[in-house]
Amino acid sequence: GQTVIPSVASLETYSDAHFSFSVSDNIPDGMVVPFTLTCSDGDNTWTSEFEIKASAPAFDITQIVISDDENNNHSIDPGETASVKFIVKNIGGSDSKEVRFFVENLHPEVTIDKEESSVETIPFGETAEFDFIVSLSEDVEQDVVYQLNIMAQQGDYVCEDVFGISIGHSMEGFETGDFSMLQWQMEGDSPWTITDEDSFEGSFSARSGAIDDDEISSLVIYANVSQDGEISFFFKTSTEVRRDYLAFFIDDVMQEWWSGDNEWQMVSYNVTAGTHRLEWRYDKSPNGSAGLDVAYIDNVSFPLNTVIVLSDDELPDEQETIVFPNPNNGSFFVRTQNEHNDVCVYDVMGKMIYRDNDASSLQNIDIQGINPGIYFVRINNITKQIIVIQ
Repeated sequence: GQTVIPSVASLETYSDAHFSFSVSDNIPDGMVVPFTLTCSDGDNTWTSEFEIKASAPAFDITQIVISDDENNNHSIDPGETASVKFIVKNIGGSDSKEVRFFVENLHPEVTIDKEESSVETIPFGETAEFDFIVSLSEDVEQDVVYQLNIMAQQGDYVCEDVFGISIGHSMEGFETGDFSMLQWQMEGDSPWTITDEDSFEGSFSARSGAIDDDEISSLVIYANVSQDGEISFFFKTSTEVRRDYLAFFIDDVMQEWWSGDNEWQMVSYNVTAGTHRLEWRYDKSPNGSAGLDVAYIDNVSFPLNTVIVLSDDELPDEQETIVFPNPNNGSFFVRTQNEHNDVCVYDVMGKMIYRDNDASSLQNIDIQGINPGIYFVRINNITKQIIVIQ
């Protein structure tokens, strides 16, 4: 556009507004719009350029929280009803108006009490919540993830996410606010902690311990897996690149490691049937640090029908002989103080069904496929009773 202004004397200013512009209702937040102003008196021309940064709403679904589940394990199990809340934050530069929330459910096994809601406004930098009730049928398939699509919308400003309900999987989201839900063990120079400073989902995650250069902090768990499957988890790191790193181990074999700044992402690894030692280790180099110097994990999902075993409270003195896990699926460990051991397994009729006359001090015994029931494990001159389940 153009306009004509009256004469302006030397060193005087003129500020009467004569230009206006319209902004589309879907302009991205933070978009920089360039302008060029040209002035001319007929003989001379002056040009000036300037920019205006657009402010618009932008949404982020920051948390999804399960509460009021019947067994208080912060997950939804077959036949259970629970309250689910997703929290939406306006991370844009202007207030939002008439924000609508949606939940899409395509599974007949899942029932939700409402599919949409709305709020009048979410001021920039503030949050709003959408609560709904989820009921899960008892007749659901095992080893399945039922997904609900969730969305926050104001016109063309949209944010989408997926809420998954895992069936038959043990999952640790650390939403108890401590490590009490499963039997975690700490190793290294400083223990992992539960934190509410960052999480993939819910309010809490597990955070590596505060360690110095050339130290480690490990979070360990033993999982008795009934059948071949996958373990998955979400992680986030803020570390010195290629020097301080988070590593994941299965049975002391490193599967993968990560360093630098990594936002929340999921990884998964195959695990075979049997009892496995799983370790998340934060390892610092001999010198230097960067970022927050920390690693996080969240939403650890174990394979179908996994039994978590062997907490610190269950560990007897190192001099004792133990058999774990118990009950088990026919795969278990024997631990003794001796380097060489004679291990035999008998059924209730006294028939020997297994023997290893040179078992190590920590020996995995695998007799999967036997009938469920009571069996006796003789380690040298000590006999332990075990229960084998399907």
